[in-house]
Amino acid sequence: MFYCSRGQINVQVPWGIAGAGTAVVKVVVNESEGNALTLPVAAADPGIFVVNSATQTGAVIFQDGQWVTAGRPATTGDVLSLYATGLGMVNPVPPTDGTPASGDPLQQTMETPIVTIDGVESPVSFSGLTPGLVGLHQVNFAIPDGVAAGIHDLVISVGGKSSNTVKIITQ
Repeated sequence: MFYCSRGQINVQVPWGIAGAGTAVVKVVVNESEGNALTLPVAAADPGIFVVNSATQTGAVIFQDGQWVTAGRPATTGDVLSLYATGLGMVNPVPPTDGTPASGDPLQQTMETPIVTIDGVESPVSFSGLTPGLVGLHQVNFAIPDGVAAGIHDLVISVGGKSSNTVKIITQ
């Protein structure tokens, strides 16, 4: 569990339920059980994190760790990292749920996602768990030739499912 409040609970989906089709979820507080819910389990359901909800700017950084912003837009050829969730199984699988991802070996996704900027496919050089963090996917990609200066739609797709659309700024 990552977060809990009166109206929200954020949890990591256990690695062991991959391929189950459905999972039963029940909240227990002080030995009082809530209603059980049966939820579908998908192989992948990508979502890109947003750093500014007003502008829908995606969680995208340069290799030096700085955010892509209007003050520092990306350019053709830049290799960037976007942060997402729901990209599916990785190899090797973390030894236990809630364990930070390893940096050696890297835990790569079983399927390489497709990253597009305004529909133009971007080369992906890495897709997997972010070393040192729990359940956070990182996708390294390059800004392809032909992307003009401006604010663009960025989408990631895996297993036939597309993420939310976020914005990325280029010059």
